[in-house]
Amino acid sequence: PPPAQAAAAPDAPPVPPPQIGSSFAGFCEASRLSPALRDMAAYAIVHHPGPFAAGGHAGGQAGGEDADGGEGDEGGLTARDAIVAVCRHLRSLGCYGPTAYLLPLYGASELPQAFCRLCAVWGGTYMLAQRAHALRVDGGRAVAVEDGAGRRIGCEWAVLGSEAALPAEAGEGAGGGVRGREVARCVAVLDGPLLGGSPEEQLSFATLLPPAGGAPVFALQLDASCCACPSGLLLLHLSAEVASGSDPRAVLEPALARLRALAERGAACGQAQSGEGEGESESEGEDGGGGGGGGGGAG
Repeated sequence: PPPAQAAAAPDAPPVPPPQIGSSFAGFCEASRLSPALRDMAAYAIVHHPGPFAAGGHAGGQAGGEDADGGEGDEGGLTARDAIVAVCRHLRSLGCYGPTAYLLPLYGASELPQAFCRLCAVWGGTYMLAQRAHALRVDGGRAVAVEDGAGRRIGCEWAVLGSEAALPAEAGEGAGGGVRGREVARCVAVLDGPLLGGSPEEQLSFATLLPPAGGAPVFALQLDASCCACPSGLLLLHLSAEVASGSDPRAVLEPALARLRALAERGAACGQAQSGEGEGESESEGEDGGGGGGGGGGAG
């Protein structure tokens, strides 16, 4: 193999690591990355919603790697998917601002509108003033939906809410998306920020790393600049992936309390630093006055 200096040259061709088909946890272990760095990349950059395998090991031992080496750990995160997500994050930095994120105005309602426009450009079919009453599944994959009049409309994918009643064979095939998981959400109206940011703009996104075996909590704080809340107030969204039937409060209330404690601690530190600065200014003023007076007397 080439020396490390040659492999790190700007014009050197990329060499895919042999662990690319393993789980992300196994890939990080083989690359000698610490568990803390692995978690930071998986949760804060890749935004992986689920926990890793027990003990942080994945792949052949704990994760059940398949014959092709493509099966991830218990959280379902493969090395290939994680690397693609990290590269996408890096390529997005600086495209439309200092971060890799885009935020729609007027809340999340702009996202389905943007999808509608994009879907129409690519030939999507819209059922206006209709509801999908039935989903037809063949081999574990959605093949069509039916409206109330019995009209059948073919499709390759079906995006459904968690309350949808699915046939038993749905999700058993290659493209099934039924995993017994739900998204717990909390929306809080704040009179002061819980996440950092400049006083003029309190738009912030944070990832609360999970405890052992838990799932991360994603926090999004919005202010009036994105037209999502009145001036002087803020909107805080908390979300986490949980098992079906779990109590959302058990996951999100501790996260909210954690954010409040961090905000109070930051405010206390800021007040302490401000008090020290004022004390130093007063001492400097007194010393300067005394010196000036002495100089005047001597003159």
